[in-house]
Amino acid sequence: MSNDLPKGLISSKNKNKDGKQGYCKTCMKDINRYTGTEAQKSYTRNSGRRLRKEVLSHLSENSPKCETCSFSNVRGLQIDHIHGGGAEEFRTLSNQGIYRKILKLSPERAKQTYQILCANCNKRKEGPITNKNYKAFRIRVLKHIGDETLKCCRCDETDILVLCVDHIHGGGTKEFIKKGAYKVYREILSIPKHEVMEHFQILCRNCNRIKGGGSN
Repeated sequence: MSNDLPKGLISSKNKNKDGKQGYCKTCMKDINRYTGTEAQKSYTRNSGRRLRKEVLSHLSENSPKCETCSFSNVRGLQIDHIHGGGAEEFRTLSNQGIYRKILKLSPERAKQTYQILCANCNKRKEGPITNKNYKAFRIRVLKHIGDETLKCCRCDETDILVLCVDHIHGGGTKEFIKKGAYKVYREILSIPKHEVMEHFQILCRNCNRIKGGGSN
């Protein structure tokens, strides 16, 4: 325990009642060097995936599937807040925080608040796009990537609400976060149609998650 070490070797931490860190300064240096590395990120991802699988099994008696359409590919499944408020709770607790919260509840009690939905059904539950200008702009982008018969290039899903722009070679999430949807869409429209299909494709949300390996 760091409390048994001389005072000069103990890192301080104001949040702790005794003002001391739980590690000595030497160990803290090792932890700081590890934080942010690919090894640490990989450990965090794998830990999140294990927790996610546990939660899906916890809510489904070890047979996870969408409550609405019975879609069963685990990579396309999501945890839905039945009564709403999911986005706010995810921001407050993070994915893993919510997973641990769910696992502390009995399956019966957890199912009163949480359910399993596929990414497509979860998006449909949110309701239609109400901004007419954005909806028209989005359809224009999808047509520029595909054709007049808009559909997922993998499963032929045609519901425009759940269709999305996929970066064929990866990096889409980072680009959307960095630039925002409008700027990405405008850049896509500036690319000649015969070239845009080399870099972008239309996928439904389920197929997009499966392609990306699923997320928390």
